[in-house]
Amino acid sequence: MVMSQSEIGFLQHDRAWPAHSVSLQLEQDGLAIQVWLKARASRSAQTERAYRREAQRLWVWLREQQLSLQRLTLSDLHHYYDHLRQPPAHWLRPRKPFANQVLLDTQLMIAGLNENALAYTRRILSLLFGYLYDAGYVTRNWVKLSERPHTISHEQHQRVLTPEQWQWLWAWLNSRPRHTVITDGHFMRDRWLMYVLYQTGLRREEVAQAVMGDVRPQGAGWVLSVVGKGRKQRLITLHRDWMHELAEYRYWLGLLQPIPAPQEQTPLVCALTPRDRLRALTPRAIGLTIQQIGQQAAAVCDNPYWAVQFAQLSTHWLRHTNATHRLLAGASLETTQDELGHADPKTTRLYVKTLDQQRRADVDKFVKLQQPYAL
Repeated sequence: MVMSQSEIGFLQHDRAWPAHSVSLQLEQDGLAIQVWLKARASRSAQTERAYRREAQRLWVWLREQQLSLQRLTLSDLHHYYDHLRQPPAHWLRPRKPFANQVLLDTQLMIAGLNENALAYTRRILSLLFGYLYDAGYVTRNWVKLSERPHTISHEQHQRVLTPEQWQWLWAWLNSRPRHTVITDGHFMRDRWLMYVLYQTGLRREEVAQAVMGDVRPQGAGWVLSVVGKGRKQRLITLHRDWMHELAEYRYWLGLLQPIPAPQEQTPLVCALTPRDRLRALTPRAIGLTIQQIGQQAAAVCDNPYWAVQFAQLSTHWLRHTNATHRLLAGASLETTQDELGHADPKTTRLYVKTLDQQRRADVDKFVKLQQPYAL
Protein backbone atom coordinates (compact mmCIF):
# COMPACT_ATOMS: atom_id res chain seq x y z
CA MET A 1 0.00 0.00 0.00
CA VAL A 2 1.35 3.45 -0.97
CA MET A 3 1.40 5.99 1.86
CA SER A 4 -0.23 9.34 1.40
CA GLN A 5 1.88 12.50 1.61
CA SER A 6 0.32 13.37 4.96
CA GLU A 7 1.24 9.95 6.37
CA ILE A 8 4.80 10.25 5.07
CA GLY A 9 5.01 13.72 6.55
CA PHE A 10 3.81 12.50 9.93
CA LEU A 11 6.29 9.62 10.07
CA GLN A 12 9.17 11.87 9.06
CA HIS A 13 8.18 14.56 11.57
CA ASP A 14 11.00 16.02 13.66
CA ARG A 15 11.72 13.49 16.41
CA ALA A 16 13.86 15.74 18.62
CA TRP A 17 11.28 16.01 21.37
CA PRO A 18 12.18 17.05 24.92
CA ALA A 19 13.30 14.22 27.15
CA HIS A 20 10.36 14.74 29.52
CA SER A 21 7.69 14.37 26.83
CA VAL A 22 7.37 10.58 26.94
CA SER A 23 3.58 10.76 26.96
CA LEU A 24 3.63 12.87 23.80
CA GLN A 25 6.01 10.41 22.13
CA LEU A 26 3.77 7.51 23.10
CA GLU A 27 0.80 9.28 21.58
CA GLN A 28 2.78 9.78 18.38
CA ASP A 29 3.85 6.12 18.52
CA GLY A 30 0.20 5.11 18.63
CA LEU A 31 -0.51 7.12 15.51
CA ALA A 32 2.56 5.68 13.77
CA ILE A 33 1.36 2.17 14.58
CA GLN A 34 -2.02 3.05 13.10
CA VAL A 35 -0.34 4.12 9.87
CA TRP A 36 1.52 0.79 9.76
CA LEU A 37 -1.65 -1.21 10.43
CA LYS A 38 -3.41 0.69 7.68
CA ALA A 39 -0.57 -0.14 5.29
CA ARG A 40 -0.92 -3.85 6.14
CA ALA A 41 -4.72 -3.84 5.78
CA SER A 42 -4.67 -5.91 2.56
CA ARG A 43 -3.69 -9.03 4.53
CA SER A 44 -6.14 -11.65 5.76
CA ALA A 45 -8.33 -10.87 8.76
CA GLN A 46 -6.38 -13.35 10.88
CA THR A 47 -3.06 -11.74 9.94
CA GLU A 48 -4.40 -8.26 10.64
CA ARG A 49 -5.52 -9.39 14.11
CA ALA A 50 -2.06 -10.82 14.80
CA TYR A 51 -0.37 -7.56 13.73
CA ARG A 52 -2.72 -5.50 15.90
CA ARG A 53 -2.24 -7.82 18.88
CA GLU A 54 1.57 -7.60 18.76
CA ALA A 55 1.51 -3.82 18.29
CA GLN A 56 -0.89 -3.58 21.22
CA ARG A 57 1.35 -5.56 23.55
CA LEU A 58 4.45 -3.58 22.66
CA TRP A 59 2.68 -0.23 23.03
CA VAL A 60 1.30 -1.13 26.48
CA TRP A 61 4.74 -2.33 27.62
CA LEU A 62 6.37 0.87 26.38
CA ARG A 63 3.82 2.91 28.31
CA GLU A 64 4.42 0.93 31.49
CA GLN A 65 8.19 1.31 31.12
CA GLN A 66 7.95 5.03 30.24
CA LEU A 67 9.68 4.36 26.93
CA SER A 68 8.82 5.06 23.31
CA LEU A 69 9.60 3.47 19.97
CA GLN A 70 12.34 6.03 19.37
CA ARG A 71 13.95 5.58 22.80
CA LEU A 72 13.92 1.78 22.62
CA THR A 73 17.34 0.10 22.80
CA LEU A 74 18.54 -3.42 22.09
CA SER A 75 18.69 -4.11 25.82
CA ASP A 76 15.12 -2.87 26.24
CA LEU A 77 13.98 -5.23 23.51
CA HIS A 78 15.50 -8.24 25.27
CA HIS A 79 13.74 -7.17 28.47
CA TYR A 80 10.51 -7.07 26.49
CA TYR A 81 11.07 -10.63 25.23
CA ASP A 82 11.60 -11.78 28.83
CA HIS A 83 8.42 -9.93 29.78
CA LEU A 84 6.46 -11.89 27.16
CA ARG A 85 7.89 -15.17 28.40
CA GLN A 86 6.75 -14.45 31.95
CA PRO A 87 4.10 -11.70 31.86
CA PRO A 88 2.90 -10.12 35.11
CA ALA A 89 -0.50 -11.04 36.48
CA HIS A 90 -2.21 -7.86 35.33
CA TRP A 91 -1.36 -8.69 31.71
CA LEU A 92 -3.36 -11.90 32.00
CA ARG A 93 -6.59 -10.16 33.00
CA PRO A 94 -9.14 -8.64 30.61
CA ARG A 95 -8.48 -5.00 29.83
CA LYS A 96 -10.67 -2.23 28.45
CA PRO A 97 -9.80 -0.80 25.01
CA PHE A 98 -7.85 2.43 25.01
CA ALA A 99 -9.43 5.58 23.63
CA ASN A 100 -6.91 6.02 20.81
CA GLN A 101 -8.12 2.77 19.19
CA VAL A 102 -4.62 1.31 18.98
CA LEU A 103 -5.80 -1.40 21.32
CA LEU A 104 -8.92 -3.24 20.26
CA ASP A 105 -8.50 -6.55 22.06
CA THR A 106 -9.83 -6.95 25.60
CA GLN A 107 -7.06 -9.24 26.83
CA LEU A 108 -3.31 -8.83 26.38
CA MET A 109 -2.23 -12.42 26.94
CA ILE A 110 -3.61 -15.76 28.02
CA ALA A 111 -0.25 -17.13 29.14
CA GLY A 112 3.47 -16.55 28.67
CA LEU A 113 4.90 -17.16 25.21
CA ASN A 114 7.01 -20.17 24.38
CA GLU A 115 9.95 -19.82 22.00
CA ASN A 116 7.90 -20.63 18.91
CA ALA A 117 5.29 -18.00 19.73
CA LEU A 118 8.05 -15.53 20.59
CA ALA A 119 9.67 -16.11 17.20
CA TYR A 120 6.34 -15.29 15.55
CA THR A 121 6.08 -12.11 17.65
CA ARG A 122 9.59 -11.14 16.61
CA ARG A 123 8.78 -11.54 12.91
CA ILE A 124 5.79 -9.22 13.20
CA LEU A 125 7.69 -6.61 15.22
CA SER A 126 10.50 -6.73 12.66
CA LEU A 127 7.95 -5.82 9.99
CA LEU A 128 6.72 -2.93 12.15
CA PHE A 129 10.18 -1.54 12.85
CA GLY A 130 11.30 -2.11 9.27
CA TYR A 131 8.35 -0.08 8.04
CA LEU A 132 8.97 2.74 10.52
CA TYR A 133 12.70 2.72 9.75
CA ASP A 134 12.08 2.99 6.00
CA ALA A 135 9.72 5.89 6.69
CA GLY A 136 12.33 7.66 8.85
CA TYR A 137 10.31 7.42 12.07
CA VAL A 138 12.93 5.35 13.96
CA THR A 139 16.68 5.32 13.45
CA ARG A 140 17.22 1.56 13.67
CA ASN A 141 15.34 -1.70 13.36
CA TRP A 142 16.38 -3.11 16.72
CA VAL A 143 14.28 -6.23 16.21
CA LYS A 144 16.26 -7.20 13.13
CA LEU A 145 19.51 -6.52 14.95
CA SER A 146 18.50 -8.49 18.04
CA GLU A 147 19.57 -12.07 18.59
CA ARG A 148 17.03 -14.48 17.21
CA PRO A 149 15.24 -16.45 19.96
CA HIS A 150 15.87 -20.17 19.79
CA THR A 151 13.06 -21.87 17.91
CA ILE A 152 12.01 -25.45 17.42
CA SER A 153 10.23 -24.89 14.13
CA HIS A 154 11.59 -28.20 12.86
CA GLU A 155 9.84 -29.98 15.73
CA GLN A 156 6.61 -28.28 14.71
CA HIS A 157 6.83 -30.12 11.42
CA GLN A 158 7.15 -33.41 13.32
CA ARG A 159 3.50 -32.96 14.31
CA VAL A 160 2.16 -35.26 11.65
CA LEU A 161 0.22 -38.49 11.56
CA THR A 162 2.03 -41.45 10.07
CA PRO A 163 0.35 -43.17 7.11
CA GLU A 164 -0.71 -46.00 9.44
CA GLN A 165 -2.21 -43.57 11.94
CA TRP A 166 -4.18 -41.78 9.25
CA GLN A 167 -5.46 -45.08 7.84
CA TRP A 168 -6.61 -46.16 11.31
CA LEU A 169 -8.26 -42.79 11.92
CA TRP A 170 -10.05 -42.85 8.56
CA ALA A 171 -11.27 -46.43 9.11
CA TRP A 172 -12.54 -45.47 12.58
CA LEU A 173 -14.37 -42.43 11.19
CA ASN A 174 -16.15 -44.64 8.66
CA SER A 175 -17.14 -47.18 11.34
CA ARG A 176 -18.91 -44.77 13.68
CA PRO A 177 -22.66 -45.32 14.24
CA ARG A 178 -25.18 -43.23 12.30
CA HIS A 179 -28.52 -44.71 13.39
CA THR A 180 -30.14 -41.42 14.42
CA VAL A 181 -30.48 -38.04 12.77
CA ILE A 182 -27.94 -36.57 15.19
CA THR A 183 -25.32 -39.31 14.82
CA ASP A 184 -25.82 -39.34 11.05
CA GLY A 185 -25.23 -35.58 10.94
CA HIS A 186 -22.03 -35.82 12.96
CA PHE A 187 -20.88 -38.78 10.87
CA MET A 188 -21.26 -36.95 7.56
CA ARG A 189 -19.94 -33.59 8.70
CA ASP A 190 -16.92 -34.99 10.57
CA ARG A 191 -16.04 -37.39 7.78
CA TRP A 192 -16.23 -34.72 5.07
CA LEU A 193 -14.35 -32.14 7.14
CA MET A 194 -11.52 -34.56 7.89
CA TYR A 195 -11.39 -35.62 4.25
CA VAL A 196 -11.20 -32.03 2.99
CA LEU A 197 -8.47 -31.03 5.47
CA TYR A 198 -6.34 -34.12 4.85
CA GLN A 199 -6.71 -34.22 1.06
CA THR A 200 -6.18 -30.49 0.44
CA GLY A 201 -4.00 -29.28 3.33
CA LEU A 202 -6.20 -26.19 3.67
CA ARG A 203 -5.95 -23.90 6.66
CA ARG A 204 -9.10 -23.77 8.77
CA GLU A 205 -9.76 -20.16 7.73
CA GLU A 206 -9.56 -21.22 4.10
CA VAL A 207 -12.06 -24.02 4.67
CA ALA A 208 -14.46 -21.64 6.43
CA GLN A 209 -14.35 -19.18 3.51
CA ALA A 210 -14.58 -21.75 0.71
CA VAL A 211 -17.85 -22.32 -1.14
CA MET A 212 -18.77 -25.14 -3.49
CA GLY A 213 -18.74 -22.74 -6.42
CA ASP A 214 -14.97 -22.52 -5.90
CA VAL A 215 -14.78 -26.05 -7.37
CA ARG A 216 -14.47 -25.69 -11.12
CA PRO A 217 -13.27 -27.66 -14.15
CA GLN A 218 -9.80 -27.11 -15.52
CA GLY A 219 -8.38 -29.09 -18.38
CA ALA A 220 -9.32 -32.74 -18.01
CA GLY A 221 -9.99 -32.47 -14.28
CA TRP A 222 -11.16 -30.25 -11.44
CA VAL A 223 -9.55 -27.67 -9.18
CA LEU A 224 -10.51 -25.82 -6.00
CA SER A 225 -9.84 -22.08 -6.04
CA VAL A 226 -8.66 -20.86 -2.63
CA VAL A 227 -7.88 -17.42 -1.25
CA GLY A 228 -5.13 -17.88 1.34
CA LYS A 229 -2.74 -15.77 3.38
CA GLY A 230 -2.14 -12.31 2.04
CA ARG A 231 -5.35 -12.79 0.05
CA LYS A 232 -3.39 -14.67 -2.58
CA GLN A 233 -5.34 -17.02 -4.80
CA ARG A 234 -4.13 -20.52 -5.57
CA LEU A 235 -5.56 -23.59 -7.26
CA ILE A 236 -5.63 -27.02 -5.63
CA THR A 237 -5.84 -30.00 -7.95
CA LEU A 238 -8.68 -32.38 -7.07
CA HIS A 239 -8.62 -36.13 -7.67
CA ARG A 240 -11.68 -37.85 -9.12
CA ASP A 241 -12.15 -39.58 -5.74
CA TRP A 242 -12.45 -36.13 -4.17
CA MET A 243 -15.23 -35.23 -6.60
CA HIS A 244 -17.01 -38.49 -5.75
CA GLU A 245 -16.84 -37.68 -2.03
CA LEU A 246 -18.16 -34.18 -2.75
CA ALA A 247 -21.10 -35.62 -4.70
CA GLU A 248 -21.99 -37.91 -1.77
CA TYR A 249 -21.84 -35.00 0.67
CA ARG A 250 -24.02 -32.85 -1.60
CA TYR A 251 -26.57 -35.66 -1.86
CA TRP A 252 -26.71 -35.87 1.94
CA LEU A 253 -27.25 -32.10 2.11
CA GLY A 254 -30.23 -32.47 -0.21
CA LEU A 255 -28.57 -30.82 -3.20
CA LEU A 256 -29.83 -32.42 -6.41
CA GLN A 257 -26.81 -31.85 -8.63
CA PRO A 258 -23.61 -33.83 -7.84
CA ILE A 259 -21.45 -31.07 -9.33
CA PRO A 260 -21.63 -27.50 -7.94
CA ALA A 261 -23.03 -24.83 -10.22
CA PRO A 262 -20.73 -21.97 -11.26
CA GLN A 263 -20.57 -19.34 -8.50
CA GLU A 264 -22.67 -21.53 -6.18
CA GLN A 265 -22.49 -20.11 -2.65
CA THR A 266 -23.15 -23.29 -0.66
CA PRO A 267 -20.36 -23.54 1.98
CA LEU A 268 -17.79 -26.22 1.27
CA VAL A 269 -18.37 -27.57 4.79
CA CYS A 270 -21.73 -26.86 6.41
CA ALA A 271 -22.69 -26.54 10.07
CA LEU A 272 -25.13 -28.86 11.83
CA THR A 273 -27.75 -26.18 12.40
CA PRO A 274 -31.30 -27.60 12.00
CA ARG A 275 -32.85 -24.31 10.89
CA ASP A 276 -29.98 -23.33 8.60
CA ARG A 277 -28.28 -26.47 7.40
CA LEU A 278 -26.33 -24.65 4.68
CA ARG A 279 -24.55 -22.25 7.03
CA ALA A 280 -20.74 -22.30 6.97
CA LEU A 281 -18.68 -23.51 9.90
CA THR A 282 -16.58 -20.80 11.52
CA PRO A 283 -12.79 -21.25 11.77
CA ARG A 284 -13.14 -21.70 15.54
CA ALA A 285 -15.86 -24.36 15.09
CA ILE A 286 -13.65 -26.19 12.60
CA GLY A 287 -10.75 -26.22 15.05
CA LEU A 288 -12.92 -27.42 17.94
CA THR A 289 -14.51 -30.14 15.79
CA ILE A 290 -11.12 -31.56 14.82
CA GLN A 291 -9.98 -31.48 18.45
CA GLN A 292 -13.12 -33.37 19.50
CA ILE A 293 -12.63 -35.96 16.78
CA GLY A 294 -9.05 -36.49 17.90
CA GLN A 295 -10.04 -36.86 21.55
CA GLN A 296 -12.79 -39.34 20.67
CA ALA A 297 -10.35 -41.37 18.60
CA ALA A 298 -7.80 -41.33 21.41
CA ALA A 299 -10.40 -42.71 23.83
CA VAL A 300 -10.99 -45.87 21.75
CA CYS A 301 -7.50 -46.43 20.28
CA ASP A 302 -5.72 -49.46 21.76
CA ASN A 303 -2.28 -48.13 20.85
CA PRO A 304 -1.27 -45.78 23.71
CA TYR A 305 1.33 -43.97 21.58
CA TRP A 306 -1.17 -43.32 18.81
CA ALA A 307 -3.73 -42.20 21.37
CA VAL A 308 -1.35 -39.48 22.55
CA GLN A 309 -1.02 -38.25 18.96
CA PHE A 310 -4.76 -38.31 18.33
CA ALA A 311 -5.45 -36.39 21.54
CA GLN A 312 -3.34 -33.51 20.18
CA LEU A 313 -4.96 -33.50 16.73
CA SER A 314 -5.55 -30.09 15.16
CA THR A 315 -6.23 -28.64 11.73
CA HIS A 316 -2.56 -27.73 11.41
CA TRP A 317 -1.56 -31.32 12.20
CA LEU A 318 -3.68 -32.39 9.23
CA ARG A 319 -2.03 -29.72 7.07
CA HIS A 320 1.41 -31.03 8.08
CA THR A 321 0.20 -34.57 7.45
CA ASN A 322 -0.98 -33.65 3.96
CA ALA A 323 2.41 -32.14 3.08
CA THR A 324 4.36 -35.08 4.50
CA HIS A 325 2.22 -37.74 2.81
CA ARG A 326 2.39 -35.87 -0.50
CA LEU A 327 6.15 -36.03 -0.42
CA LEU A 328 6.11 -39.64 0.72
CA ALA A 329 4.02 -40.45 -2.34
CA GLY A 330 6.63 -38.82 -4.59
CA ALA A 331 5.20 -35.32 -5.15
CA SER A 332 7.73 -32.63 -6.03
CA LEU A 333 8.65 -29.81 -3.66
CA GLU A 334 7.43 -27.26 -6.20
CA THR A 335 3.98 -28.83 -6.52
CA THR A 336 3.63 -29.25 -2.77
CA GLN A 337 4.64 -25.64 -2.19
CA ASP A 338 2.08 -24.39 -4.72
CA GLU A 339 -0.74 -26.57 -3.41
CA LEU A 340 -0.18 -25.56 0.22
CA GLY A 341 0.37 -21.90 -0.54
CA HIS A 342 3.82 -21.64 1.04
CA ALA A 343 5.32 -18.26 0.19
CA ASP A 344 8.81 -19.47 1.09
CA PRO A 345 10.11 -22.80 -0.31
CA LYS A 346 12.15 -23.19 2.91
CA THR A 347 8.88 -23.93 4.72
CA THR A 348 8.19 -26.85 2.39
CA ARG A 349 11.75 -28.15 2.69
CA LEU A 350 11.27 -28.62 6.45
CA TYR A 351 8.99 -31.54 5.60
CA VAL A 352 11.85 -33.20 3.71
CA LYS A 353 13.86 -33.32 6.95
CA THR A 354 10.90 -35.01 8.60
CA LEU A 355 10.70 -37.50 5.75
CA ASP A 356 14.37 -38.42 5.97
CA GLN A 357 13.90 -39.44 9.59
CA GLN A 358 10.76 -41.40 8.80
CA ARG A 359 12.39 -43.23 5.92
CA ARG A 360 15.30 -44.31 8.08
CA ALA A 361 12.90 -45.45 10.79
CA ASP A 362 10.47 -47.36 8.58
CA VAL A 363 10.89 -47.63 4.81
CA ASP A 364 7.78 -49.81 4.59
CA LYS A 365 5.59 -46.71 4.96
CA PHE A 366 5.90 -46.17 1.22
CA VAL A 367 4.32 -49.56 0.57
CA LYS A 368 1.65 -49.27 3.25
CA LEU A 369 0.57 -45.76 2.30
CA GLN A 370 -2.34 -46.82 0.09
CA GLN A 371 -3.21 -50.12 1.77
CA PRO A 372 -6.49 -50.17 3.73
CA TYR A 373 -6.16 -50.55 7.47
CA ALA A 374 -8.41 -53.10 9.12
CA LEU A 375 -9.91 -52.31 12.51
